[in-house]
Amino acid sequence: MKKQTDFPVLVYQNNRKYTLNAVGMICLGLSIFVFYIIFHDLDGFFMEYSNPVYGYIALTFFLIAGNAMLVAMVWLSGRYVLKIVQNTPNELIVTTWSITGFSKSFIQDKQLLAEVDFIKGDAHFSGVPRVNAPWLKLKTNENKTLVVDMQGDFSNWHFK
Repeated sequence: MKKQTDFPVLVYQNNRKYTLNAVGMICLGLSIFVFYIIFHDLDGFFMEYSNPVYGYIALTFFLIAGNAMLVAMVWLSGRYVLKIVQNTPNELIVTTWSITGFSKSFIQDKQLLAEVDFIKGDAHFSGVPRVNAPWLKLKTNENKTLVVDMQGDFSNWHFK
């Protein structure tokens, strides 16, 4: 049995690193595919539309739709928490996922976990599966938002 002074203590761990890496690669591949389809023959793309304005509208739509998920993955990079370890009584080591495939770790004051916003993550849209993805929103000292997936493992949520 651990004493109250034994550190480090694992507080939270998420095992979705490889899933996030795979989704990031799929989003990158989709983005490259969209750019290739549009720009490999731009004149042919615009010939599909009766009016150049419609061509530009379609071009804008495909670029936004084809890159929206990649933009979301880039935003999550450095924000999606993979692990929180209490290193000392007042210090946490936070490890976040990175789109490059490498994890980033930084030291944060324990106060990070004092003010936590719970986001329900429910989505009820007609004709699509129901989504239940609750998460915690943490704010660092630099006012950066961190995302803690509630479906991870909270090993030791009670701090020493």
